[in-house]
Order: sequence, then C-alpha cells, then structure tokens
Amino acid sequence: MKLTIAIPAALLAAAAIQAADSPTVAQLYDNQLRIPEREVVSLAEAMPTAKYDYAPTGAEFAGVRTFLEQVKHVATANYMACSAVLEQQSPVEAGKGENG
Repeated sequence: MKLTIAIPAALLAAAAIQAADSPTVAQLYDNQLRIPEREVVSLAEAMPTAKYDYAPTGAEFAGVRTFLEQVKHVATANYMACSAVLEQQSPVEAGKGENG
C-alpha cells in the first residue's frame, strides 16, 4: 500500500521540480526576441553612416528599401507588435508600408 502512494508522490515531486526549471512563456518569447535584436542592432552599428542609403541595384531589386529604411521598418514593426501585445498605442507612426 505504501509503495502505491510513494510512486505517484515521486512523480508529482519530479513534475514540480521540472516545472520550476521550465521557462515561462514570457521568458521564451524574450529569448526569441533577443537573438534578432542583437543581430539587427550590431549590424546597424557596424554599417558606416555614409552607407545607410545603400540599396542593391539591378532590375530584380527595383523598389527595395535602403539599409536605413529596412532598419526603420524592423524597428517600427517591433514597436507595433509590442504595442499590440500590451494593448497600447504604438509610440511611433507606422507610415506607408511600415517604414517608420
């Protein structure tokens, strides 16, 4: 009889320990956002200011954003997404095509 009680108790204890070590949903999302944030910020910092107007040329690249427009687009989209999650007004104006 004691063995049958001990096994479920051990399973519950193991589940509680694992649950304590498991990240929250917020932590998972935060980790997912930190990687691209580091990459985009370090890329923007590495690009010389004089090159921010760079855009590839050629017919297949017609109408693509410049480097600056792309950085602004990423930042604007992030503000919009985070504002939506927080159910708040975005602190930036999206502009045409979310270009900031």
